[in-house]
Amino acid sequence: MDFFEKMGFKQPPAPSADLDLPSFDFEEAVGSAVGCAATEPGLSGGQVKDNHDRTLVVTNVYEGVSLFAVLDGHGKYGKEVVELVLDALPRHVKNALYNLEEGTLVVRFSKVFEALEKELTFTLGDAVAESGCTATVVLQKGDRFLVGHLGDSRAVLGGAKGRCQPITVDHNPASPGERARIEGAGGVVAALPGEESVEESGSGSE
Repeated sequence: MDFFEKMGFKQPPAPSADLDLPSFDFEEAVGSAVGCAATEPGLSGGQVKDNHDRTLVVTNVYEGVSLFAVLDGHGKYGKEVVELVLDALPRHVKNALYNLEEGTLVVRFSKVFEALEKELTFTLGDAVAESGCTATVVLQKGDRFLVGHLGDSRAVLGGAKGRCQPITVDHNPASPGERARIEGAGGVVAALPGEESVEESGSGSE
């Protein structure tokens, strides 16, 4: 039994030629109910924290493709980073969908994240050295979807009878696999001064 059968979906047909995406019965799977959710702000010292969680829904970013995103800013300038990404993401996604000669859609979609990082650095400069945001982005057209993500915001696929299936895996430096990937790429996993260690907090920074 494959993933789709476990989730109660019909066996997906072969993907069409126009979008190189997995296919499944989208209407049966979620009843057309697709959306984003972000948390309410928590408390710090009895005061409501400045919440940098944001969501984005663009129902037709280009040629019938809908865009859904969940973002969570972090660091001193997390709010500024999130707001810039919210503004720039639809434009970069539209470019990825439009520029058909630059590889497959999966390749073009991955370059959206690279383009956003370059724009953030150009616009905010050194202010983003220790700030950033997570980004979980879903493109959906009819019965096809594509997911890309960075960080620990999650995408979940709802199935029949209330069942659900996570379709992203958190990028958490406390995870041995993620730590090995970071260190293998020449990065370092460490806590910032005054913060708990990665082992204590279950998270960390590159």
